[in-house]
Amino acid sequence: LARLHPDTLASCTLVYGVEPFFVHQILTWFLKNVLPEADRDFNVNRFEGAKTTPDAFCLAARVCPLFGEKRLVIVDDVDKVKDPRDLLLSYIASPCPTTVVVFTAPKPDFRTRLFSILKKQAMLIHCRPLYDNEQPRFIKREGERQGVRLTEEAIWFLKEHLGSSLFSIRKAVSSSGTLSPS
Repeated sequence: LARLHPDTLASCTLVYGVEPFFVHQILTWFLKNVLPEADRDFNVNRFEGAKTTPDAFCLAARVCPLFGEKRLVIVDDVDKVKDPRDLLLSYIASPCPTTVVVFTAPKPDFRTRLFSILKKQAMLIHCRPLYDNEQPRFIKREGERQGVRLTEEAIWFLKEHLGSSLFSIRKAVSSSGTLSPS
């Protein structure tokens, strides 16, 4: 998130990887930072790849923003969009300057045309799972972010009992003040 800034966003961004917690955080950042809250009702579209058509996406992405400066279009699981006429590729080659498009895909195949072009033209954000040795630091930082002081024992307790579910870790940390194992 540190490299994201509302003034320097690419027209297209690919958020990829299998860590749903980080994908969720990045999409939340885009929702909060691309548009003022008052503009969101009219200028945000979200599509599910398997259920959308390239025509619907292109129509939404090319519409001028209503009552604001930008539009945000999110396409989840872009790898599942059926696009025999290459409309997505045409859009990526010539994106609308007032629209920020965020594509997501858990495991993109960068050998395909779509992902090969996204790799060249879009901002890429990889959301990989934390390595085992990174989890304690994440737990500690999450506690600090929420104003919770975690003992070293509590950090290791959470790591061992919650595994790698970062959503579960966030929920456990937020539900208590100072944690220590019983």
